[in-house]
Order: sequence, then structure tokens, then C-alpha cells
Amino acid sequence: MSETQWKELTQYFGAKDRFEHPVKQKKVEKSGLEKNIEEHRQAVEEWNMEKAEELSSQLAPRELGVKTAKAIACHQFVKAKKEIENSQAARKNEETCMGA
Repeated sequence: MSETQWKELTQYFGAKDRFEHPVKQKKVEKSGLEKNIEEHRQAVEEWNMEKAEELSSQLAPRELGVKTAKAIACHQFVKAKKEIENSQAARKNEETCMGA
């Protein structure tokens, strides 16, 4: 991935976060990632820095991967939306020219 592509994607990091639904009241089974985060938190609380660093090293790439995947989805959505808008504008312009 080039620097330009990376910069284009990073503008979408966290773009969908405000649309995420809050967790419902019922108990939900924790995902593997959530369990790892909880383990990391406990390791830090227990001052087990070796374990905390190991878990942190595992979590960082995964978090970046999730952010990148969400950013790509947002980028594709924006691109598709622009293409639709451009197509609609071209169609409207064509109709205007045909009617004149």
C-alpha cells in the first residue's frame, strides 16, 4: 500500500464509530479480542509487564487491521456514492440537453 493510499484510508478511521449501537442489556458472550483485552487489563493491574507487553503486541496489529477494514469499507461507500451522484448529474444534464 502506498503512502497516498494509506493517507486516503486513515481519514476514515473511526468514521462509523458514532453509528455503532450500544451494547444491549442482555449478557453477550465475549469475543476473543475482548477476552485478550481483559487479560491485558488484568496483567497491567497485577504489574505483570511481561505478559502485558506480550498481549499488547498481539492486540496492536489486530486493532489496526480492524480499523483498516472499516476504513476501506467507508472509502468504498464514499466512492460508490460519488459515482451514483455523478451518474445522476450526467443523466439530469443529458435530459436537459435533450429537452432544449
